[in-house]
Parts: sequence; structure tokens; C-alpha cells
Amino acid sequence: MNRILGTLRATKGWRTLAVSLAISVAGALQSTDWTTLVPEDRVGPVMVGIGVLMAVLRVVTDGPVGGKGG
Repeated sequence: MNRILGTLRATKGWRTLAVSLAISVAGALQSTDWTTLVPEDRVGPVMVGIGVLMAVLRVVTDGPVGGKGG
């Protein structure tokens, strides 16, 4: 719990901006017609590709999530 509170204190001044950005991104993603970007027959391979990319990134990075360094 102390770690969470410390993180919240460290983000003072950025929280409102971060929430505003998250809401804006969510709105843009929601209004996007994904069928025009990824054809229906390619959804499976695209999702597998995204999963593989994320796994590779986790393997090649060694820093903690949200941490600096590496």
C-alpha cells in the first residue's frame, strides 16, 4: 500500500493530464472502424503477431515495469 501511495505522490501534477489523455485515446479507439484497418480474415494473425511482439519485448527488456534504467 505504501508503494501505491508513494507512486501517487510522485505523479502529482500529472494525474489529471494522464486521465484526460486516457479518455481521449479511449474515445478515438472507440470511434475507429477497425474493419477498415484489419480485414476480417487477418484478425487472427494480427492478434497472434501482437502477442508475439509483446512476449519478445518482455524477453529483451530487463527493467521493472514502469521503472527507469536498463
